[in-house]
Amino acid sequence: AARAAALNPSEQLMAQIWAELLGLEVTDIAAQDNFFDLGGSSLLAMRAIEETRKRLGVEIEPRRYAVESLAQLAQSAR
Repeated sequence: AARAAALNPSEQLMAQIWAELLGLEVTDIAAQDNFFDLGGSSLLAMRAIEETRKRLGVEIEPRRYAVESLAQLAQSAR
């Protein structure tokens, strides 16, 4: 819970999407984590991008998922 508690609201919302897609608990995801390092694939990244667009109204370029952390991606949602 300490890891998830440290997430800001945008990070928390994206972490929830990631957790649903990756079969993880939100508490397993930290701000510095990368989607692919947590077990994500390109197909799941596209689903995460779509869910982020639906829930947060933010469009994130797919290539960013390969190199950026949750915190970096969530900056787009602020």
